[in-house]
Amino acid sequence: MKALKIAALGFAAVLAVASLGLAFGVPAGFLAGPVQDQIESRTGYRLRIDGDTQLAFRPSPTVTLGRISLLDSAAGCQFGHEFRQGCQ
Repeated sequence: MKALKIAALGFAAVLAVASLGLAFGVPAGFLAGPVQDQIESRTGYRLRIDGDTQLAFRPSPTVTLGRISLLDSAAGCQFGHEFRQGCQ
């Protein structure tokens, strides 16, 4: 009977953590690398992520990237929050 109570409390704790993650989102730094690789392979531009990365499931699955810059490595230009002089 004691083992059943411990298992029920463990299940309740896991359920509570999962519901908080669904409600508020979870840090998703592990997704930054694959996102950067996909953008670079498809466009030729490098994506730099200086902010937080968050994964949310409500109301629909969403990845939020904070403070991003798009870099053109061939021309040495940066597009985003700050622009370098001489970029066309």
